Amino acid sequence: MRMSFKPFDLYEQIEHSLMTVLADGEREWIIRRHCGLLRRGGNGRRDWMSMSLNTLHSEEIKLSPARRRILENSLAIENPPDLNRMVRQHDKLFELLDRLLPGAWKVQYRSEMNRRFHMTQEQEPVVRRFDYLGVLVSLQLDCTGQVMEIGEGNAYGTQFNIDGLCRRIETVVANHRNRKAVSIQGPIDLVLAPGDGAILFHEIAGHSLEADHIAQHRSPFWQAKAGDRVASETLTLSSGDPKDTFFGTITCDDEGEKHKAVDLVQQGRLSALMGDSFHRSEIDGCHKGFARCSDYTQVPQPRMFGLFVRPGDMDPDEIISRIRRGVYAREFGPGNALLERDRFQFRIHSADLIEDGRITAPIGAVDVQGSIRDTLLNIRNVGSDFRFDRGVSYCVKNRQAVHVRVGQPTVHIGQAEIRPAVMK
Repeated sequence: MRMSFKPFDLYEQIEHSLMTVLADGEREWIIRRHCGLLRRGGNGRRDWMSMSLNTLHSEEIKLSPARRRILENSLAIENPPDLNRMVRQHDKLFELLDRLLPGAWKVQYRSEMNRRFHMTQEQEPVVRRFDYLGVLVSLQLDCTGQVMEIGEGNAYGTQFNIDGLCRRIETVVANHRNRKAVSIQGPIDLVLAPGDGAILFHEIAGHSLEADHIAQHRSPFWQAKAGDRVASETLTLSSGDPKDTFFGTITCDDEGEKHKAVDLVQQGRLSALMGDSFHRSEIDGCHKGFARCSDYTQVPQPRMFGLFVRPGDMDPDEIISRIRRGVYAREFGPGNALLERDRFQFRIHSADLIEDGRITAPIGAVDVQGSIRDTLLNIRNVGSDFRFDRGVSYCVKNRQAVHVRVGQPTVHIGQAEIRPAVMK
């Protein structure tokens, strides 16, 4: 069988800067630059053949002088952000941390400037630019050494909502220090706050709808067909949102294929899968344009750029008012999905108890776990208060880490398996 994908070249230049500020005043600044080529082709059957070179100036790359000039101009990195200047502007943040958690914090400023140049045999070259800036605050809240991370980030610009970040830090510290010991036994209602809570759906639904997991029979939905019910009818999931500008400069994936957002689940029914040029011809309902790699040394694989829960029409206060006893999740931590076992686990860093339709008491960190299928089917209500995440979401798949985007309104999940977090 002839190969069903197009050979391509991906040229890349990246500059990473990391400024770490420690509680004792020490600072460390790391700058890492790299550039190179990923060349992918086929052997005429079904196998990829890949090669990566760690410099654009290798003699093994045969380019005309004119094409090389175009390439180098496209990959030029100019005006990296001044992280030292940014640190000097954030005295309010450091004063707050010294007051709340003296000696038990660190702040990291991250800058990434990424240039990629895609060339295929059949298309004109495509240039991709992606600039990112983020601030991540690590808090050690008790003597166990458990660390919680809270951050803000964005693409395009260097402004952060520092006032909002400070308020979040104060809320999290107060939630932890004033937490009540409560007994949570058996399934309970779970309400996810708008915004970052969609990282849960990224883990359990997004990865389940990536074409390689479907093809390998690892997804709990590998046998599902378009139109089959895979979630509650209140849930509609999309891989993009027209109002989001986070990936606004990215028009193609890392195979050079045009990227276009699709609805993955429409009112609980399977609508589309995310894939690459290979899986597009292998699986019905699979859309190409979702191949991503962390850098030129890695092979692209089906990945999300974003995952968004479409808003419903219910007022978020009404959602809470209908719950007799439940958990309200505010700040979200790491999670993972065991797709082949239809299971997941997810950390909520900061949560509150809901009693008789009111948020009553802080309960600190909790863990959520359960069946992927059952959780998606148990979504009861979706609010009207959609928000994007705060720009610090990322995803690791097969040891490749990439930026991702998520967003959602308030979401009510019934019959959730929740227990107090075990701090290690």
